[in-house]
Amino acid sequence: MEIKQMFDSLERILEKSKIGVLSTISANGYPNMRWMTPALLRGQTGFLYAVSSSEFAWTQSLETNPQVEWMIQTAPLQEIMYVSGRIQIIDNPALKADVQEAIGGYLQTFWKNMPDEASLIVLETVIENMTYFRPTAGEKVSVTI
Repeated sequence: MEIKQMFDSLERILEKSKIGVLSTISANGYPNMRWMTPALLRGQTGFLYAVSSSEFAWTQSLETNPQVEWMIQTAPLQEIMYVSGRIQIIDNPALKADVQEAIGGYLQTFWKNMPDEASLIVLETVIENMTYFRPTAGEKVSVTI
């Protein structure tokens, strides 16, 4: 499977699921996972985006440990995509607007837990590796970006 096909698969799975699990490394070196709402943006190939708050302790640990892995899957687990890379924290009004436009309708829980709207940041995952997995078909393909 070519890189373009991998991104097409990722986009298709995201359109179906709207959510993913993000795994990060805490400040004390332990893995942490959380449900997130990721998005791909048109014209931004090679990146996966999400939003968070600069006030959350886990986002602060990203400066020390930026390596992450996403797991995004369809509900019946017919297709699973693993995306690994490094997260960059971006505080850019134009990018915030673009990401919120892409995923804003799926952030109800996030806004309830957001400490301060001014602390909104964009998490940009620079994709380094993608693995597409179809458990029922026994198909597993990886590409390095």
